[in-house]
Amino acid sequence: MATRVKRLYGDKVSGTNAVALYWADGFDTIADVDGYIKTFPAGDNEIPYTWAGLYLQLPCGIEEVGPKQFTITATYSPRGAEAVAPGSPESPAEQEEAADHGDGNSTTQVPPEISFSCIGGTQRRTQSLGTISRVTRLVSQPLRDHKGAIGVGEDGKVEGVEVIKNIPRWTLKVSLPAAAVTGAWVKTLEDMAIDPPVNSEPFFGYAPGEVLFEGIQELGNKGASGNWDGQFNFLIQRNREYVTVYSNPNNALEEMNVRGENDGPVEGWDYIWVEYEQIDATVETPGGTKRVKLTVPRQANLDRVYRRADLNALGLKIRRRRAAAGG
Repeated sequence: MATRVKRLYGDKVSGTNAVALYWADGFDTIADVDGYIKTFPAGDNEIPYTWAGLYLQLPCGIEEVGPKQFTITATYSPRGAEAVAPGSPESPAEQEEAADHGDGNSTTQVPPEISFSCIGGTQRRTQSLGTISRVTRLVSQPLRDHKGAIGVGEDGKVEGVEVIKNIPRWTLKVSLPAAAVTGAWVKTLEDMAIDPPVNSEPFFGYAPGEVLFEGIQELGNKGASGNWDGQFNFLIQRNREYVTVYSNPNNALEEMNVRGENDGPVEGWDYIWVEYEQIDATVETPGGTKRVKLTVPRQANLDRVYRRADLNALGLKIRRRRAAAGG
């Protein structure tokens, strides 16, 4: 029996979304119907990728109503199709990858499968960005310059201060063909979940060192199409050319600028911590000079606390149907 798809009456429009109904017969399984839809065949009765300026949302709703007979509910909205998959069988000749959103200089629109949020938290900072002023209880007491160290006690211990530290998160919604979710792919996913890595290679436009794999949410075979739907979460810390720990405008020899490996940039997820020491110093007071003990930064260290891995091993890419020539 030849396969056939036929448009049914009953289109619905709600706000910015629209729904079109179709009848399909001659297919053996729901997965066969789903695979056929994603080839986007041409024809008056076929299911188009775009309709009335809206985009088809994948997967479509598919219901088996009889032997080799199915109804299809095609939903259209301003959001692009969620055809995201490793090894996707969906007519690659008819598709192209969406532009990467991590390029901070790009003017290309961020794909609608991507959403953003922030994780609120705090971080203990022991070194200030700059000391604004100092004052003592008695004029005769010497002002102590701790070179930016925050919260120095009489014992020389640096307490620091808790500051707000938000971490940007971006989420990728996926709809993976069942054929792509293999034991080997799941093992890759498990390894990343157990020991979350930072990207060793460019990933969605982000430079190596900027993306931390946070995890997945509710990835499972849920829809009638047999696809695996869910979302992947990633955390972002941008790389920096260098990080200034302490700067003395009057003495360039006291500059403490941390740089990365081989004098390269400081990767976003590498950790900087400061080592302090107590020194004897001579300071001026209205009554003359005095000897005091100061706790000052001695050394800044840049350490790697997350392993590196190629996040592209997940095979995640956002694909769009290739625009027609001249369209």
